[in-house]
Amino acid sequence: MPILEPLKRFALTLACAASTGLSIADAPKASLRIETGRHTAAITDVSVSADGKTIATSSDDKTVRIWNEAGRLLQTIRPPVGDGAGHGIAAVALSPDGSTVAYMFSAIRRFEEDNRDRNIFPVQIYHRPTDRVLATIKRLSPGRVGFSPDGKYLAIATESLELVRASDWELYATTSFRKDMPESVTWRAFAFAPSSSSVTAAAGEEIIQLALNRGDYDKVKLVDKKACAKEKEPKYCLLIEKLTTASKRFAIVKRTKAPHGKRPASIAWSPDGKRIAIGYIDSGSITLLDASGGRPAELKPEGLRNAFFNAPESMVSVAWTPESKSLASAGTMAAEFLKPTVIRTWNLAGKPSFSDISTSEESRGLAVHRLAAVAGGFVFASDDTIGFVSKDDVRLIQPVSGLRRQLAPHVSVDGKTVSFGFKQPGGSPLGETWRFDIGSRKLWKETDGEPPKLHYTIDKAPGMEGSGLLSDKPTLNGVLLEVDGRASAYSFSADGESLLVGTAVGLHRFGRTGNPIWSIPVLEQVTGVNVSRDGRFVIVALADGTLRWHRHMDGKELLAFYVLNDRRSWVLWTPDGNFDASDVGGALVLMETDNGPEAVRKTEPAGLRSPYQRPDVISGRWEPPLR
Repeated sequence: MPILEPLKRFALTLACAASTGLSIADAPKASLRIETGRHTAAITDVSVSADGKTIATSSDDKTVRIWNEAGRLLQTIRPPVGDGAGHGIAAVALSPDGSTVAYMFSAIRRFEEDNRDRNIFPVQIYHRPTDRVLATIKRLSPGRVGFSPDGKYLAIATESLELVRASDWELYATTSFRKDMPESVTWRAFAFAPSSSSVTAAAGEEIIQLALNRGDYDKVKLVDKKACAKEKEPKYCLLIEKLTTASKRFAIVKRTKAPHGKRPASIAWSPDGKRIAIGYIDSGSITLLDASGGRPAELKPEGLRNAFFNAPESMVSVAWTPESKSLASAGTMAAEFLKPTVIRTWNLAGKPSFSDISTSEESRGLAVHRLAAVAGGFVFASDDTIGFVSKDDVRLIQPVSGLRRQLAPHVSVDGKTVSFGFKQPGGSPLGETWRFDIGSRKLWKETDGEPPKLHYTIDKAPGMEGSGLLSDKPTLNGVLLEVDGRASAYSFSADGESLLVGTAVGLHRFGRTGNPIWSIPVLEQVTGVNVSRDGRFVIVALADGTLRWHRHMDGKELLAFYVLNDRRSWVLWTPDGNFDASDVGGALVLMETDNGPEAVRKTEPAGLRSPYQRPDVISGRWEPPLR
């Protein structure tokens, strides 16, 4: 019989660990990076060491950061993540002793089997004491990662649940191609029992409890070795045989529908091994399972409501305290609509009771999507913010960009001067308007009526009828525009002959008939678009807190600008790494070296005497012909 295509696809995943190359030049290259000591984009995952004193966070800003329980940054790791928006770090896990970090990221790699570039999701294993990558495990889908409590296994949950041995980072156990396992579902969450002898996981709408090393041979979809040999693909056959062996090492103990929601998103075993908690994306309730059996209990979100428009009630993340007597949960629930979300802590020592802690006014409008116990409290992630909770105190670590969550700036006729709103100290609403002039390199607080007059986004143009311009189906004069995803910002051009549209991953220019003129990738989501009235420049605000100047004629990026909320530290740079900075802003500049797909990227401070500090190059970007 022919080898099943799903088997070949999974085998290709295993094979690519030893047969991929980076589809860029092999020589190390340096790129300019801004380093503020904090994440600058959404935090995707949080993991904590067994003693609660070391914390790892991953982010769409392409970094993994290591913190202590007091919130002091200890280390920044820069994996070889793919360029542009849409590439980030999806998950992170710390080994129990905190010495080893596993993280899953997205990248483009070339497969020798068919000489094609593919978007894959490697899991890289990094050893902190030796600053060394121990292994890179390639996978084709994003997911979650986590170490077993005894540190012997790393679990990877994607379209299947796999265990990799920490002794040699080889595949040890998998749920793939089992007769008794769900098919075509995402394994969304998992948790090891404290003994490391079993795993409880969420697969689709089901909760599955798996025992390890039970030898469940009769449930494996075995491959006929003789038939496999006839396929004349011995490499695949050997890999499939390896996969078949790994499939024998799991046994299902129990498989049931999730009791209180259809989309279980987090699972946590109590440290004493007696109970399992489940949180949901689509429910404000928490499920409690007795590890020895019995009916599941429900912890309802009494006194809470959804804080957001058009979002389901959720307690998406759960975490136990070390003594197993209390359980914390968080998600989209708040005491009142549009108020800060809360962390609800349940006392389960006797009859369940609860107390709530607000995640702070500064995090209002943000749902909590990750929660973990640390020494003396909890740590949570909410968009690009990390929160440390100790008793009734909440301390936030937020991005310090002055342009964080900005819309389009106001722009001068020639595009050289921009204005934007700074946040007031403490994160209160925008209250001060400041200007920056590229020609003079001056940053100052704007006064009413100050010349030159600056202009905002052009939201309409004669003879150009736009519809749904902030949707996933924008149209211009009745023509559906070819954009990659949902449109997030737009502006018509100064001459009224074209339309600029930004999305999460690209910037596009269209003509009057909806015809594409140019499209370019961007590093982060476009949050605002404006144009210089002389028709030369497109100025965009990105979610990473930068402003970017592009040529109107072809979209080529010319300059980027970043400023801290201290109103003193700023950096202006070109795509090839030349920069200028204020006296204090130069400390933000790092030069990052790409050392290939199997190594983390290294950085060193650029310094104010750096050969890359070229004010003349910055000024030259404005002289015709535009370069």
